[in-house]
Amino acid sequence: MKKIALLIAAVAWAGTASAAFSPTSVVGSSHDLSATGKDVQGKAGQAQNQVCIYCHMPHNANNVGAPLWNRSNSTTTFQMYSQANSSTFVLDAADTNTAARPVGPVSLACLSCHDGVTAFNSLNQTPMIDSDNNISASSYTFASGGAPVVTMQDASPSNTAGTANLTTDLTNDHPISFTYDTSLATLKGTTLRDPAVAASADLLQPLVIYRAGGTSGSIAQQMLFVNPAANKSNQLECASCHEPHMQGDLASAASNYPFLIKSNQNSNLCLTCHNK
Repeated sequence: MKKIALLIAAVAWAGTASAAFSPTSVVGSSHDLSATGKDVQGKAGQAQNQVCIYCHMPHNANNVGAPLWNRSNSTTTFQMYSQANSSTFVLDAADTNTAARPVGPVSLACLSCHDGVTAFNSLNQTPMIDSDNNISASSYTFASGGAPVVTMQDASPSNTAGTANLTTDLTNDHPISFTYDTSLATLKGTTLRDPAVAASADLLQPLVIYRAGGTSGSIAQQMLFVNPAANKSNQLECASCHEPHMQGDLASAASNYPFLIKSNQNSNLCLTCHNK
């Protein structure tokens, strides 16, 4: 996948969150921040109970890595997963990428909520139509379980959203914002699949079953991103494994819960890239 626009598949219709929850829609999921959302809810009357507006804006959006982005990206400093955390994490023969690796724009969009620091109301634009003319982007309020919520930190541990508070310490999370290419796969020997090669026949499921673009193709085509600012391609980011609009069903082991690009039943998602 070479276009950042594919970070997010076709956005679900922007109806009210009262619609029945579907694993193929953001409506009713944990990413629905409207007044009738699942975990964190906006104040009733804000944004006409729109679902998409808390992340996306059709005009004058923030050009920061996610399509039509309506949030201010995280500006915090992150501790990245590196060779200091794992001796096996080597990104190239000279190991020049490990130290001081910045977070890519695609992942920064995700971390604009999940860093536990950036406020949910850090919006770029107010809605074009609002049921309360006195509400501005900076005054939107959110709650969870009846208690006020400002950041993801406030949501923990009162509901399931708290488990998504990654904080600014990413050393205990899967590494992101690094180049995953044929050279890295070669360096790693048989432990990583070559991302440029079409999905292997030994995979237990098609490469990607939830993201727009089909069920075939290579890891590079379906899962990796371009970072234009750094002039880098084949970047592994948060959205390489997560599809933000499709939550999945916790009760079904075969679903893509939580917001995965495919089911991880039998470690199928892990084994897409890891050949061991």
